[in-house]
Amino acid sequence: MEGRGLAKIALAKLADVHYTNLGKYERGEASPSATILNRIAQALELSPDFLINGTLEEKGGASITDERLLQQFRKIEQLLEKKPSF
Repeated sequence: MEGRGLAKIALAKLADVHYTNLGKYERGEASPSATILNRIAQALELSPDFLINGTLEEKGGASITDERLLQQFRKIEQLLEKKPSF
């Protein structure tokens, strides 16, 4: 996993964080401060909320345990994405 190590070092430099701390954050051994979380998010061009919560689908899947209900929400999202043609 040499490529991953190089990517982690590059991210650490961009976010001005030591690369070993990034590993601790990934493994859940430590939590970054709000300032560091913002710097990591900026370096990755993501929002801090995305780093904390993931995608809406991941968040929904984690909070909705009824599979049928979750599938219905996904169908509704697909309908909302389609634009009506008048």
